[in-house]
Amino acid sequence: MDFEKEIYSLSEKYNAQEMSEGQGIIYSIQDILHVLKHHITEDEHILCVIDEIDSGLSVDNIIWFCDELKSILKENKNIQIIMTFN
Repeated sequence: MDFEKEIYSLSEKYNAQEMSEGQGIIYSIQDILHVLKHHITEDEHILCVIDEIDSGLSVDNIIWFCDELKSILKENKNIQIIMTFN
């Protein structure tokens, strides 16, 4: 995978001054999910570490994110996720 083409800063995509903390986190989560869904090959083994994902997010958004991760992990057995919560 060519991460140089995939990784870009949040400030280049969105005006961070116009977003709440939760909105910024959601946009970052969407980027993570996009990479995990569309850019991981079967022969790659991925360890994704996400720290304090619940900071600034509503309960509904946390549930949505966990459901999305479950869906991705069912299809890709070579991805491991480590998440911390408050």
